Amino acid sequence: MKKKVHLTIIAAFLAVIVMVLTSNVSYADEMTVDNGIPVMYITIDESQGTIDDMNNDEYHNTKCFGTVSIDVPDGFRYSDMQDVSLSDMPESVMEIKGRGNSSWMSKTKKPYKLKLDKKADVLGLGKNKHWVLLANAYDRTLIKDRVTAWLGDDIGMEFTPRGVPVDIVMRNTEGTYEKYLGSYYLSEQVRVGENRIEIDELEEGDTDTALISGGYVVQNGGQTDIKSPNYFVTKNGAVWANHTPNFDPDDGGYVNDVQRDYIRGYMQDVEDALYSGDFEGAERTSYRDMMDIKSAAKYWLVMQASMNADAYVTGSTYLYKDRDDILYWGPLWDFDYAWYYDDDYSGFPVHPDWVKVMLYDKEPGGFVSEIRACWPEVKDSLLRIAEDGGVIDQYYEETKLSQQMDLEYYPIDPDETFEPESAKEQYKAWIINRVTWMDEHMDDLDNRVHKVTVKVQEDTYYVFVEDGYGINGYVSNPVVDGFTFLGWEDEEGNPVDIFEYQSHNDDTIIANMIPNEEATLATDIFFRQKDVYIPFDEEHDAFNIAYTVIPEDAQNKDVKWTSSDDDVASYWTNGTFKIKKPGDVTITATLVSGVSKTI
Repeated sequence: MKKKVHLTIIAAFLAVIVMVLTSNVSYADEMTVDNGIPVMYITIDESQGTIDDMNNDEYHNTKCFGTVSIDVPDGFRYSDMQDVSLSDMPESVMEIKGRGNSSWMSKTKKPYKLKLDKKADVLGLGKNKHWVLLANAYDRTLIKDRVTAWLGDDIGMEFTPRGVPVDIVMRNTEGTYEKYLGSYYLSEQVRVGENRIEIDELEEGDTDTALISGGYVVQNGGQTDIKSPNYFVTKNGAVWANHTPNFDPDDGGYVNDVQRDYIRGYMQDVEDALYSGDFEGAERTSYRDMMDIKSAAKYWLVMQASMNADAYVTGSTYLYKDRDDILYWGPLWDFDYAWYYDDDYSGFPVHPDWVKVMLYDKEPGGFVSEIRACWPEVKDSLLRIAEDGGVIDQYYEETKLSQQMDLEYYPIDPDETFEPESAKEQYKAWIINRVTWMDEHMDDLDNRVHKVTVKVQEDTYYVFVEDGYGINGYVSNPVVDGFTFLGWEDEEGNPVDIFEYQSHNDDTIIANMIPNEEATLATDIFFRQKDVYIPFDEEHDAFNIAYTVIPEDAQNKDVKWTSSDDDVASYWTNGTFKIKKPGDVTITATLVSGVSKTI
């Protein structure tokens, strides 16, 4: 029995030796990683904030402090930076905190934001204090952001953030925590500054007209708290947020209403020109004179070529404006939900807000003509990415050991399938298929968006609609003092049902209005219930009041709704109220005829 135990111990000991010899990780004095690429070591002094607290802070307010160093393999050079000789980075004082949105709380592999105590040229990317460590938790290839950065740089987009792959080990000074975090993408951060977005940087006290025209970075506001001072919405409902300067003093920013009003006014002027019907604003200035169309076209082509699911709808969509200059699109950022994230490679998605309107600009010098002018250059770069021995093959070869180790630490879900070599070839084939489809369908852009002219009395406005789609939601029944709305009709007087309408050409709809005195008025209103008891639920806070207006063939059935306590329930739209808190409230409905009823 004793002999059997000894054999078991020996076998176990030999198994451990084999594991150590065959692993890419060494546990001599400290964890070392050898996958052929640089390794970043982040050492945290947990007396100033724990790693667990940082990793579990949903809002990224918890910082950790310590040092960072990088070990570079002898003679190593990145495949796309062969002219840059690299050396180890000695220990540098730094602070680190979490970053990101969906990937932060839903994924085990966390992205981080890193700030050095002093500027340093990190792995040949230029001197700066600010860096980000992208986890690529949604991108098992680990190279999509890097491929996009190469593409942006190759087609001449300014300020494309560059990055390089690194392995990361995090540990604490006490020696009780040491962990391989995975294969990361060390990248420049989207920010104004040297070796970043190199535009004029505004100071907190700048209010002079000569200074406040730049520089600014604006981002899509879809992921910004609506209570933030940086959040704003244009007249046509486009949601934006100020990125730089940051006008939120509670988030490290400052208050400067002059700067804030300037950039928001500029953005509104651009939108006014876009929606003017002829692309000219109130000052007869074309949006083309306020926005760089070439950068907009290249940005659109990259979004389309990659079929980026986040295109134009997340905070990763940026525009910037330098002093005494116009608005530019970029930089490119966040492409882990792009590049063959599914099998489809066809179609030109029509994105919301400004881009949809710009796709209607088909005249010479406009957005669509600039897309076609830029396409050959972008196409050539895409094909060089996907060719055998091209960018994808080079990046894959460089990071395949790091990717293999990353997959061991963050295994594929049981319902997923992923094999690195196959995925790499699929990536290449997908790009070639996508380029071929785009090349064959560039003419489709002439019919992607239509303009619907909407006339209400003396007023006219324009709605831009994707081909084959309706206008319900873009057009609402008008309310004009002294007039009754009877319905919509076309220029020949034929009725138009906006709920059934589909756009296939440019069109015009006209509001049929008659003076109130000529209209048949509703004379009574009945509620289905006199008293309604509603369970309070913060997540389902809308309540629609069921009512009937008499007579049914009345031409004017307009109802004015009021609440006895807006803090309990306030009017929203079409007989629907927002329930705000528990309590009693009386709702009053008043017809144009003067008849009022309560519930």
